[in-house]
Amino acid sequence: MNLFIDGFDEPNVNFPDKFLLETISGFSNATFQLAQLSIIRLDYSQRARSYLNTNFQFQVVLSSDYLKGYSFKVFEFGYDVTIYPVVVNLEETIGEELGLEADFDNCYTQLCNDENDFKETLRSIFASEHFKKTVGGLIKIAKSNTNT
Repeated sequence: MNLFIDGFDEPNVNFPDKFLLETISGFSNATFQLAQLSIIRLDYSQRARSYLNTNFQFQVVLSSDYLKGYSFKVFEFGYDVTIYPVVVNLEETIGEELGLEADFDNCYTQLCNDENDFKETLRSIFASEHFKKTVGGLIKIAKSNTNT
């Protein structure tokens, strides 16, 4: 008896990290190269300190080449081999602004069941006032550091 006669189909979805990379591709140009958004894949030891309970985990970090040592973790996200759902753990102020409730670890978590949910969550994060103010402040400080 062959239990696997029907075979297996790969899901027809983009990897969330690849989708996000495409989404943020114009960010540096929009900030006149004064700020960058980076996607950092967490290794095993870093995952142990994360609040996400997924196998593939990433951080999205805002930084500037003109402010050495400064970075702002905008959110973490992760997924398992099923790819979706994606779990997004937002920075506290952004999570509060988006109306999310903190869990018992004081984490602001959004579950994205599919690619569209993930896209909408990203849109909300990047449109949040706190994110825009943080980027604006970073640009202003970076500009002042380019003139010294």
